[in-house]
Amino acid sequence: MIEPGAIFIVGVGRSGTSLLQSMLHAHPQIRFLPETGFFRRYVADRRPRRWSPERLQETLATDQQFQRAGIEPQDAAREGAWGLYLQMRKSAAGASPPRYVGDKDPRSIECLPEVKRRFPDAIVIHVMRDPRDVLLSRMKAKWSAGRPWWVHPLIYRSQFRRGRIDGARLFGEQWIELKYETLIAQPRSTLERLCEQLSLAYHPDMLAFSQAAQELVARDELSWKKETLGQLLADNAGKWRRELTSFQALFVEAACKEAFVDVGYERLSNTEKLRWRDRLLLGASPAIRSASLVAYQAARMCFS
Repeated sequence: MIEPGAIFIVGVGRSGTSLLQSMLHAHPQIRFLPETGFFRRYVADRRPRRWSPERLQETLATDQQFQRAGIEPQDAAREGAWGLYLQMRKSAAGASPPRYVGDKDPRSIECLPEVKRRFPDAIVIHVMRDPRDVLLSRMKAKWSAGRPWWVHPLIYRSQFRRGRIDGARLFGEQWIELKYETLIAQPRSTLERLCEQLSLAYHPDMLAFSQAAQELVARDELSWKKETLGQLLADNAGKWRRELTSFQALFVEAACKEAFVDVGYERLSNTEKLRWRDRLLLGASPAIRSASLVAYQAARMCFS
């Protein structure tokens, strides 16, 4: 039996990764794991003493994200993290294995070298979205709304930069970049091109993805993934123009400069109406960007 190929969907959280996951899961030749973050949190953590079989089993028994996979934590003592992940892929594939089994975890963009090591032939899809709309969405989502708003652009910058550095270098033609705005404005043609890159025929069910989304979205995720259960929101771009302040928009543009230069998002770049203190903060943005990158990487090493 031929093992299904691996697809990973990555990107900054709130960039449209759940939408693409649902669309691909609706294709009869693609099956996705529920979002558990298991690969990133357990397999990619290579510190030798952190996840002994006993500790892994104990931790998974109370891991709500892992419980979405429907795998018994007792298997951890026998399989270990990597064996358990392969078991999750096998369970998702079912009795008639598809061409691909996918894993969607935006933050896997932080462990692309481990993805490459474990799955040398994996196809990785990097979903990109205007960082100003990402900020607006993260200010509203239950899991991220409690953070200061200015933290989100700094996280965006660090993760986006990590993907741009590692992605093409590690995966070559198997690294696919997809703009969220193009996906919602031209869904069929975008999915047709993506299917061609996956060597699959486009299937119309990909645009009727609501049922597929219901198979993937857990009850505790409904508050921030409910959009994937309904119709495609073709106008879900540019909302930042109405809801962000000028300073917030300009701060994002300064903090996430690479996204505007590399992807081509239109910049506001009008500081005339800002208070002098806000202009001073924007002037310090290069130093803020550099410091945030160091702090973010240090935090990930300590707390991942």
